[in-house]
Amino acid sequence: MGVVHELAFTYQVQDRSEQHMESETAKTTSTMTSLRKESRLRTAATLFRKDWQLYSLLILPIIYLLIFKYGPMIGNVIAFSRFVPGGSIFGEKWVGLRYFKMFIDDPTFWG
Repeated sequence: MGVVHELAFTYQVQDRSEQHMESETAKTTSTMTSLRKESRLRTAATLFRKDWQLYSLLILPIIYLLIFKYGPMIGNVIAFSRFVPGGSIFGEKWVGLRYFKMFIDDPTFWG
């Protein structure tokens, strides 16, 4: 019985040391990953500070895109809601495809 207990104790000690090594490896890996992210952020910040004049030239095209390309998409919401002039641009009630179905089913739409 003494030998069996000693073997069981030896296996438990080995399992604990393997688990400890795995947890240390995981901690080291996560630390290295976070250091890499910090390094990338520092590199990006350094590049931005170095060439800020070039990046500032992007401001006008980005504003143009937002206003004239993405801005009108907000107005497309009107097609899916019950719009009341003078009310909210997003309409009073959400009606989905009701108005599209109404137009397609209307005989004057096809004629």
